[in-house]
Amino acid sequence: MTTQNPPSSQKSNTLLIIILVILGAIAVFAFGILLGNVLPKSEASPPPVELPTPMPGVPYGVATDYLNVRTGPSVHYPILGIASPGDSAEIIGKSEDGGWWVVKLPTDKVGTGQGWVSADHTQAHDAGNVPVIPTPPLNEIIIPTPQPDGPSAEMLDAVNVRSGPGTNYEAYGIAPKGLRMEVLGVSEDGGWWVVKIPTEYVGAGQGWVSDDFVKTRNTGDVPVIPAP
Repeated sequence: MTTQNPPSSQKSNTLLIIILVILGAIAVFAFGILLGNVLPKSEASPPPVELPTPMPGVPYGVATDYLNVRTGPSVHYPILGIASPGDSAEIIGKSEDGGWWVVKLPTDKVGTGQGWVSADHTQAHDAGNVPVIPTPPLNEIIIPTPQPDGPSAEMLDAVNVRSGPGTNYEAYGIAPKGLRMEVLGVSEDGGWWVVKIPTEYVGAGQGWVSDDFVKTRNTGDVPVIPAP
């Protein structure tokens, strides 16, 4: 003989299932918000970097993933460009801790003729005897504090300050996390802020920072500034 659940019990089970589904959806939504706040956003994709083909017999490295080529051995240094998986370059040195390789770049593209790539994403060949190259200075921009009620941007991380609204523009230096800078304007698409820089750093007296990495205040009336 089959025993059936009374109607009230079936309703209770259905209600319990609905509640569990709703709670699960809320948990997924909340987790998504948490990830969005914790995982860092990135600037627009950097431009491809031009890597001269290594000559036969020289030390060289092959990118094992998409790889940022930087001006120094740290993620806080500006990005010169991005290498694609399989790209190769001559290795001319390494960092003091061995965590970064120095690769050869065209001097007509990069004045120093070199860039730094992470050893974690580079397969090196015949590079055991390359010299240690001292770490270049990190040009950290020191900025006066803006007026309390004026338009400002606070850096949420170490942020590249660039000559225009895009990662293809030159990076003047790094604004450290927590720094507040006076905002002079905004890009046409709203994705970049124009901030005031002392003229001893940049003759134009201004630079651009990505909206993804800053928290702004009182910027509703700043003008739109065309890209240089």
